[in-house]
Amino acid sequence: MSSDRLSNRRGAELSGEVRDWRPYSEPETQKRGWYPNRAYYKGKEAFIECRRRGPERQWSLSATATRDFLQAERNQLLIQGYVRLVDEKGHYVAHATIQNVMRKIGSKEPNQGRHGDYWWINENFEPVEPISPHDAGIPF
Repeated sequence: MSSDRLSNRRGAELSGEVRDWRPYSEPETQKRGWYPNRAYYKGKEAFIECRRRGPERQWSLSATATRDFLQAERNQLLIQGYVRLVDEKGHYVAHATIQNVMRKIGSKEPNQGRHGDYWWINENFEPVEPISPHDAGIPF
């Protein structure tokens, strides 16, 4: 099955409750360097879940998790990986295949943080600079 057809089939499922997907434990995500992102799997499909931590409009996406998912696809351990965005209350916002997310990120270097390398992305999965809600609208 092509990844486009698989992505379309999973679209409705990823936009709702994901009860049928098994989570990686928080200690496992920390050990792998994926934290604060969470990861879930179902068979040979998996997704990285990015939760917005506050009213700002960006999400942090672990560069390590992204690279690990891409490598798992290349090694045929996964047939499809996704990135799923949820708001601060856990409500679905958007999802995309890991390949499409990486196309949008392009050659942008990840930021370095206390949990490892990451990108700030918007709801379109495009890399952005972090914006504090306190600084919105300042003239310079």
